[in-house]
Amino acid sequence: MFRDSNLALSLSVFRHASFAWFVGGQTPSMITHWMQKIGIGWLVWELTHAPSWLGIIAFVEMAPLVFMSPFTGWLCDRVNPAKPLLINQCIQFAQAAALAILTYAGVIRIEYILALSIIAGLNAPFGASARHTLLPRLIPREELFSGISLFSGIFNVARATGPGLAGIAIISWGVESAFAIHAAGELLYILSFPFFLGKVPAITHGSRGGMMAEIKEGFRYAASHAGIAPVLVMLCAISLFSRPMIEMLPGFADAVFGRGASGLAWLGSTFGVGALVGVGWLASRGRIAGTTGLMLTTSLGVGVSMIAFSATTNFWLALPAIGILGFTTAVSGTGSQTLVQYAVQSEIRGRVMALYSIIVRGSPAFGAVVTGWFADYYGLRLAVAVSAVVCLSAWAWAVRRRTAMSAALEGDGPGGGPG
Repeated sequence: MFRDSNLALSLSVFRHASFAWFVGGQTPSMITHWMQKIGIGWLVWELTHAPSWLGIIAFVEMAPLVFMSPFTGWLCDRVNPAKPLLINQCIQFAQAAALAILTYAGVIRIEYILALSIIAGLNAPFGASARHTLLPRLIPREELFSGISLFSGIFNVARATGPGLAGIAIISWGVESAFAIHAAGELLYILSFPFFLGKVPAITHGSRGGMMAEIKEGFRYAASHAGIAPVLVMLCAISLFSRPMIEMLPGFADAVFGRGASGLAWLGSTFGVGALVGVGWLASRGRIAGTTGLMLTTSLGVGVSMIAFSATTNFWLALPAIGILGFTTAVSGTGSQTLVQYAVQSEIRGRVMALYSIIVRGSPAFGAVVTGWFADYYGLRLAVAVSAVVCLSAWAWAVRRRTAMSAALEGDGPGGGPG
């Protein structure tokens, strides 16, 4: 009976060898990437004990996505996206190895972390655009929903479980171990590239204009789409004000709950368990119908769980709140990415998904700076509570457009045009 279940049908997409190698290699890279992010956050906290520095490091890592993604998205619409992705992974490997060596040698300084984070930030837009453009080329169109939802789910699971694994690694072997593990994860991914690098089909394009004209075309397409546009607007608010909370977890673990690295491991692991449950449940549905409603409902849950988390100083009451946050973050994030990828036309995918990357992965850079600065003056708990109110306001704006969004995102199938 299980073989006929929706989950089993979704997992059958792994029979495509190129997709399986792409996702199989990407998974350890993504998980260890989030381990490194928490490791950097913990190291920055140990060196400075300043939430503002946590925000600054997050800003330089993510801000280049805002300015560079339109150009990297345009590039990946024109070339084999696996090639810029390979270069991206090699640079990530070198950065992780440098962090591990400097920290192990005991010579690490905040200035070195800042410089390496700037390098990572300038490299990130190439990887983000390449991944979004590459994945749909590796599977048949009729299996696009399964492939996108599974990969998006794995991304959100990695984002959720990485912090918990980082906390365990920091306690057991020191913060440098998080960087060394990430270097190993990147190396594994690099070794998988020969199995799909030359098997990426080209996309047929119509008449081509200049680079800026094509970038503007992608933005106009997204802005005119009755489903994609409101999803991006809501995601902008949620990404700006909920995503930076992960960067603030070292501060919560130490300054609010007084639990140190073990508290960070508990918080990250609980967030991860919630996300695993959420992604597993979403993947088991195996269908696009109703995903818009689920995305909106769990976006509401993000704001509510943030308020619950910020309302207590009791560590054991905070854990279920952050577990619910993990669940709602994973379902909302996976659902929104799947819907946008499912609805966008193939020939313009790179540019539209570049805009998605700007919002989901770039805008948190600005949110982290604002949240860190606010927390310096008013405390971490109030900073998260205020951020939650903004997220709830964005949800209230989007939910009124639910019917039009569902029709535009789910009704036309893959490659649906603007609504």
